[in-house]
Amino acid sequence: MENSEKRDVCNEVLQRLREAGNELVNNPGFVEEIHAHFQRLPARYAADVNVERAEDVLMHKRLLEEATKSKNCSVHVRPVHVFPVPGETTITSQSPTQDDQVGTSGALQPSSIHFPPAFGSSADLEALALEMLKPSQMEDEDDSSGSNSVSKFSYMPLHEVTFATLDKSRLLSELSSLLGDVGLNIREAHVFSTVDGYSLDVFIVDGWPTEEVEDLQQALETALPGRWIK
Repeated sequence: MENSEKRDVCNEVLQRLREAGNELVNNPGFVEEIHAHFQRLPARYAADVNVERAEDVLMHKRLLEEATKSKNCSVHVRPVHVFPVPGETTITSQSPTQDDQVGTSGALQPSSIHFPPAFGSSADLEALALEMLKPSQMEDEDDSSGSNSVSKFSYMPLHEVTFATLDKSRLLSELSSLLGDVGLNIREAHVFSTVDGYSLDVFIVDGWPTEEVEDLQQALETALPGRWIK
């Protein structure tokens, strides 16, 4: 991707922020800061980032700024939802509906649907999304009215964990080990090195039992070496 194409993606992100009514766009120097953010990162970042989630670009910018200022590692956690590729597989009668409930059975409910990851998902991750939509092995149970059976869907929480830190040798290996130490399985990873010696590392993980992010964020910050904690 040439610089002009990178600039086009940057301008599209800015336009989406304006359309969303984000007041930061009106701050003096903000447009220049966003352009500097894209120039700081490789062209692959602009090519891969989901421009429909312009707020994610702001989060990446903030994390890199925090890491640059503190010389430590900044981390951000959020739940995500991965959708199968449209047109490749059609989910019809097995798709979750407004009537599905979450209980001890682990069935999927609408409140479990979150924004997609910041970067395009691989075929393996999309296959995982399909697996998550399959009915669980448990027998159908009657709904609260006692008149109809309700199909139960297994649900595995997915999280996106984003690190920003000084770049160094074996960084990806160290971060991968860190995620494993807190019980997470890496499903996808995107790594971007900046021109000034920092790294933005984005992981899609499962293995955390709930969608809540506070405990996971705390677990990651506790597991980080002391010199990395923001």
